[in-house]
Amino acid sequence: MLFFLLGEAIEQLGNRLKQDLQNECSANEGALLSIQSTDYGLSLENETMGVHLLLTTLPANWHTLDPTIHLDRAMCKRNFNATKHAKWVDEVCIHPSNKVLVRLLKDLRQRFHGLEPLNPWLINLLAHHCVTNNNSTEQLPPSCAFKRALQLLSSGLFLPGSNGLYDPFSDANINPSRSHTMMTLEEQDRLCYTSQTLLRALAIHPKYVLGIENGPDIFAGPCQLNGVLFVPNEPVVFDNESNGHTINDGQQQSMFVEVNS
Repeated sequence: MLFFLLGEAIEQLGNRLKQDLQNECSANEGALLSIQSTDYGLSLENETMGVHLLLTTLPANWHTLDPTIHLDRAMCKRNFNATKHAKWVDEVCIHPSNKVLVRLLKDLRQRFHGLEPLNPWLINLLAHHCVTNNNSTEQLPPSCAFKRALQLLSSGLFLPGSNGLYDPFSDANINPSRSHTMMTLEEQDRLCYTSQTLLRALAIHPKYVLGIENGPDIFAGPCQLNGVLFVPNEPVVFDNESNGHTINDGQQQSMFVEVNS
C-alpha cells in the first residue's frame, strides 16, 4: 500500500496510465494527453478536460509515512477525507435537483471571485441542505433551491456565531455543526456580502446571475443593471483586521454566546 505513495512509484503509475489511455485513444487525442505528478498524486489533462487522481492510504499507515520519500501525511489525510466525501455524495445526493444545484453553484463560484471560499465539499453540503431540508415533504426544484442557497449565504450562514451546516465527517475535536470554521474572517465576510449582492442582482437581472446574458461588473462599483442603478454591498472585515488567521471553535463559540446574549 505504501509503495504507491513513493515518488518513483507515482511517476511509474502515471506513465502506465498514459500508455494505457493512448492505446484507447486516437493518435491525435493521445498526443495531446499530459500526465504529471503533483503534491496530491497525479494530474491528467488534455485540451478539453482534466482529471485529478488522489492517492492515499489507510489511517493505520499514516504514522509510518516518511515525508522524504512518500506523499505528505497531511495530504494523505486530505485525500482520504475526499474519498469519504465522494462516497457520501454518491449515496446521499442522488436527487436530480441536488446535482443541478451543485453545477450551478460551481459555475457561479467560477464567475464571481467573492464565492471562492466555497470549496467543493461546502458546495455539496449547501446544495443538499437547500434541496432536502425544507417545510415541504418534497425536494425543492433547482430554481427555488438556487435562490434559497443565496438567501442562506446572505443571511450569514457561514459567519462567526452561526451554526453553519452539519459536517458528517468533521474532526472529533471540532464542533461538527461548524463546517466553515477554517475560513478567515475576511473570507466569511466576503462570502456573505457577495451573496447579498448576487441575491439582489438575481431579482433585477436573473439571466445575468445565471450566466445566460452578459452584463456589467456589478462588484466594480455603481452601474446600470437591466435599466436599474445597482450598487454592490461592501465588506465589513478587511485583510488587515483578520490578519489571515482562522477562527477556532472556542472563538466561534464565544461569538455565538455574545450574539445570542
